[in-house]
Amino acid sequence: MVFPEIEVTQWGFFDSRIKFPKVIMTEPRTVHTYEFDLFTENQQGIGYINGTAIPLEKGTLICAKPGDLRHSKLHFKCLHIHISTKDAALRDMLDKLPSHLIVTDLSPFTDTFHKMLQLDISTFPEQNLLMQSYLNRFLYLIVEECRSSDPAVTQHRRTMLAAEEYIRSHLAEDLSLEAL
Repeated sequence: MVFPEIEVTQWGFFDSRIKFPKVIMTEPRTVHTYEFDLFTENQQGIGYINGTAIPLEKGTLICAKPGDLRHSKLHFKCLHIHISTKDAALRDMLDKLPSHLIVTDLSPFTDTFHKMLQLDISTFPEQNLLMQSYLNRFLYLIVEECRSSDPAVTQHRRTMLAAEEYIRSHLAEDLSLEAL
């Protein structure tokens, strides 16, 4: 089993009012790493990736990729992490992510992110191992969220829920596969 090497170039809590107190719209810039911004509350700002406007609502996860053109209408706060990797398989997986998605359950994302923020990797280098595991979990959560929002998966879930509801409401009857 091979684990990809991932370099974290930036991470933490971002508040645009601190970095850009007098700016309303940032200048477009080309993204050089994979940038993930998670919005845990509704915001006034709007993110733009390759000209597409993304309202910064609670649950929005922006997935910017190297080569994307990005800018923002301010102001907003978010959790952010920027990574790079030389691993071709991981790059291929990350390149297939949509530019943004709405996360249905924020808690696994925020819990994992807060655990990363609590690590002191400068004082305790061995905590890099733990950081790597949290980062892998964060990326896994993103990929899994994208997969679960796939229309085919969503339709499968709806079908399974309908079948489950039918079974519960007809337990006293003879249930056959045809009826389901």
